[in-house]
Amino acid sequence: MQSLLEIKSGETPYKVAVSDWFRDADGAVMFKVISKKRPDGEIELVYYTQRGDGRKRVMQDIIIAEADFWRVMDIIKESLKEFFPGIKFKVENIDFSDKTQARVAQANKFGVWKLLFISWLKCQGMAFKTLFKK
Repeated sequence: MQSLLEIKSGETPYKVAVSDWFRDADGAVMFKVISKKRPDGEIELVYYTQRGDGRKRVMQDIIIAEADFWRVMDIIKESLKEFFPGIKFKVENIDFSDKTQARVAQANKFGVWKLLFISWLKCQGMAFKTLFKK
């Protein structure tokens, strides 16, 4: 599996942004942004789509100044408003020391597999709903 954003030594996770699920001609789609802070202080972000069947497509992989992060998020949102008028992004800091974020995928014997299975089920459900909406 290839990662969308590799965090190397000296880099730290920055923010993640996720939209709600929407539907277009190809079915269920969600828009996401993941980002990291590089040692030089710049922010590298990857803007991509995720489909109901789990496929991902990178739209942009860019490097920006930290001060421009919110302006770039506004530009992404504005570019999608024509197609998805009610689009909003939930933006959160990525903090691996935060216990509430760590609880999502506990590293117990079955925690990771359970999380993957539930994610797979949700994607299959969205694909199933999309199939019958046409």
